[in-house]
Amino acid sequence: TAADDALRAALGKVKGKLLIGVINSIAVRRDAKAVPALIDFFNDKSNQSWSRAYAATSLAKIGNPAALPHLTKGLKDKQNAVVQSCAMALGVIAKPEDKDAVDGLQKLVKSGADLGAKNFAIMSLAEIGGEENRNLLARMTKKGNIFERSYSALGMGVYMYQNPTDPSKGEICEDLHNFLKAEKNPDIRGANAIALGLMSYDTA
Repeated sequence: TAADDALRAALGKVKGKLLIGVINSIAVRRDAKAVPALIDFFNDKSNQSWSRAYAATSLAKIGNPAALPHLTKGLKDKQNAVVQSCAMALGVIAKPEDKDAVDGLQKLVKSGADLGAKNFAIMSLAEIGGEENRNLLARMTKKGNIFERSYSALGMGVYMYQNPTDPSKGEICEDLHNFLKAEKNPDIRGANAIALGLMSYDTA
């Protein structure tokens, strides 16, 4: 449409808040024709980090798999805002069989420097699903710092909400319930309680 054409043309011309508005509008309209331009904009590191971050999430909203390798590479970007947005975006468009994306998110969870990016990566692994990601989250509910245990519990809740027939659900529910009863930290307790609610674990 004429509106889509105008937004695409504006992508390389406007600046500041107006640029963010253009990027978000493209995403809302799910303009698949804008994907190549958005990818180029995202990859251009001379662009401001926040605008590149919005480009990453916009690519995820459009949902074109052509963005996958670029968003995966973005997990190693030097700008935290970009890394965080890529971690969130991959949770929207990646699938368990997208090995590079899953490996990148798992590496970010295990050794990433930015706490926000690590937390987003945990939740994205839950959204992506798959046995490997489920097992990683289950292990993290038992070991790790407060943030890792809290977000992995929330991620486990999201995973089981989306996969209610998973054969490990009963065991994981019991583990989280035991953690809830034994744990003193309010953040971990709250995360476990929310997770059990998402899993419809009535015993809790």
